[in-house]
Amino acid sequence: MVGVLTVLAALVIGAVLGLLWAGRRARMSAGEINSTPPADPDAEVYGAGIVGSSADVAASVGEEPPGAQLAASLVAKALADLRLGVVVFDGQGEELYRNLTAEEFKTARHGNALTEAAIERVVEGALIGLSLEESLDLYGPPQRSLRVQASPSLDGDQITGVTAVVEDVTEARHAERVRSDFVANVSHELRTPVGAMSVLAETLADCDDDAVAARLTARIQREAVRMSQTIADLLVLSRLDAGAVTASDTTDLASVVSMAIDRVSEVATQRGVDIVVDNTESGPVLVDGEQGQLVSAVANLLDNAIKYSDVPYFDPLGISEPVGGSRRASDERLDATVTVSLAIEGGSSSTDRPEAVMSVADQGIGVPEADLNRIFERFYRVDNARSRDTGGTGLGLSIVRNTVMNHGGTIDVDSVEGRGSTFTVRLPLSPAQLQLDSTPTQTDVEAGNGRP
Repeated sequence: MVGVLTVLAALVIGAVLGLLWAGRRARMSAGEINSTPPADPDAEVYGAGIVGSSADVAASVGEEPPGAQLAASLVAKALADLRLGVVVFDGQGEELYRNLTAEEFKTARHGNALTEAAIERVVEGALIGLSLEESLDLYGPPQRSLRVQASPSLDGDQITGVTAVVEDVTEARHAERVRSDFVANVSHELRTPVGAMSVLAETLADCDDDAVAARLTARIQREAVRMSQTIADLLVLSRLDAGAVTASDTTDLASVVSMAIDRVSEVATQRGVDIVVDNTESGPVLVDGEQGQLVSAVANLLDNAIKYSDVPYFDPLGISEPVGGSRRASDERLDATVTVSLAIEGGSSSTDRPEAVMSVADQGIGVPEADLNRIFERFYRVDNARSRDTGGTGLGLSIVRNTVMNHGGTIDVDSVEGRGSTFTVRLPLSPAQLQLDSTPTQTDVEAGNGRP
């Protein structure tokens, strides 16, 4: 990608210089520009019309035919719209042109001053025939990564000019880092159960104790299930990364929640966690999307809430404060609760579009504030040991986020360590829901009132 952008910049700059010199030659022929440097330093500058901005590029063709003027105008606009910073110098290092993106580097902000200094360094090298490149990491805010390059333009052995290009590679660097981390994590996540199964199988081969053999067999089976689940989640993520919803049907979010609860009910029962639904809507909550993906997303949120809910214990002597998510010394136990809330919010004005809002709240261990920005990353775990105990792959919340984004929604998390977490999903309502809400009910008709 970097090479393509650099080549594009070189082509555009070449076109600009060609137009500038074509305009200059035409004006020289018309006697508007001196063909030799003037003796009088106050006289017209030799080659005037080359130095300047995007507007000067278009103006420099003078009275050229309309086609040349149009070409110059298009090139000028292309340079102005480039996301690359472009600065052109002559063979003596005098600046001839700077596009709009590069103009910001002349401001007094610290990061811009560092970038301008890097431009000067690579241009100095280019003026002696070197093609140089520097990388800058600016810590902002906002944080940015820039690549500054400069290369000379040669006419035989003579350097006739220098082009400096500044490219923002922040997103590319982030994508590269994510890919690298992803490959490393996948390798680790698959190698761990494979290694465990290999060791267990070797031990099992030399085992004569039936009870021990049964335990080893069960461990091998658990590791196989873990690896299978990791692969299955990776396949789901690969489909979600394509950004497409496989089928778009109108579905009731209340039904989605019900199906998701059925999917995790056995795990909830085993862990002594009650799931409570708080639906403030008397009718359906319709959204457009793929029902299977939505059910999987809600089930992942519920599964996460259940597995990370430390069941609170009742303290009959009142020795410890009844804070949700902490263990009690007493053997008397109270069931933990996961609450699923469903509502329609917004729509109070013409600019405020109503949306479906679903939240999953638990009374579990919560998430440290420092980890909140990373919990949706693939394979990221707040507590690695606990995740292994619960059989998690570290991909569940990534699947949820990608699913919600593919359905045009957002997901947020509010958490206090030791007291629990609340994940809130917002999805656009289906047009069918908006039509349903605007249709008068039988009660409204009998009362002579329409629904807003």
